[in-house]
Amino acid sequence: MKKVVLSAAALFCGMVLVAQQNESQINQHGTDQGAIVVQLGQLNKSDIVQRQGEASDANILQVGTSNSSKVLQVQNRDYAGVIQIGESNKSDINQIGMDNRGYVVQLGSRNFTDIEQVGLNNQATSLQGGLFIQSYDGVVWQKQTGQHNVLEAEMQGNSNYVKQVQNLRYNVASSEQNLWSWGGYNEVFQDQEGRYNNASVVQNMSYNYASQLQLGDENEASIDQYGDENYAVQVQNGNLNTAIAEQYGDNNLITHYQFGDANHAHSVQNGSFNSSSIYQSGSNHFAVDTQNGTYNSTNVSQFGNGHMSTILQNGSANTAIVSQMN
Repeated sequence: MKKVVLSAAALFCGMVLVAQQNESQINQHGTDQGAIVVQLGQLNKSDIVQRQGEASDANILQVGTSNSSKVLQVQNRDYAGVIQIGESNKSDINQIGMDNRGYVVQLGSRNFTDIEQVGLNNQATSLQGGLFIQSYDGVVWQKQTGQHNVLEAEMQGNSNYVKQVQNLRYNVASSEQNLWSWGGYNEVFQDQEGRYNNASVVQNMSYNYASQLQLGDENEASIDQYGDENYAVQVQNGNLNTAIAEQYGDNNLITHYQFGDANHAHSVQNGSFNSSSIYQSGSNHFAVDTQNGTYNSTNVSQFGNGHMSTILQNGSANTAIVSQMN
């Protein structure tokens, strides 16, 4: 049985769209599937394919010019929604599995979103642009394989980039870029392989870079960047590790590398041109760096088990080096 749900208004819009050179394709196989496509403008393209599934649903609304969207759902109880308002936006949702959900909203021009989900009960959400600050040339890549994973990406401004990857179960990754603030050209990379991991990034202003890699279970990583040209990298391999990076200013650098279990790294930078590096191998290490000023530098290395380091720098051009092992 094939089911296509279209209201009278939608059918009327469809007739107008043909005159305005819009294109829409729907191919459905199975039972209880539904699709709604509304395109207002010209040169918009949409393609929905739903195969051999139950209770699948796909909704596409495109308002503007030269927008393109694709949805492919193969198995059971999938849901996908796409709303694009502007010009030359592109979205692609590919879901294979049961109880998957996906949503793309793009307000602006030349934005791109790709969502891929394979498994059970995964949720991916991408939102580009807002009511007051739209998104231009933004890119969101999202991919999940496993069960009960959640990906969220939200951006406003110009030329922001997000790539999120998750495998296995119960992982959550979120990214926010230039919400209610002008800026752009920020980059976020998030990769989680394991279970019950949580990664979050918040970026405001321009040219910030954040990268998070977590391998293992129950790890926590967060990066907050407020300013321009800040750089933060967090790598955690093990279980129950925590990494926190806070950057308030410009041209700051933070690197966190933790290998083992139950380690804690926290760096706070208030100012510009500060550098904080924490490397911990083993278990139950604790390191906190706080830098207030400019051109300050810290380097912490801890090997073995149970070491602790706390550094506070105020002013300019301070240097601190800590190395502990057992």
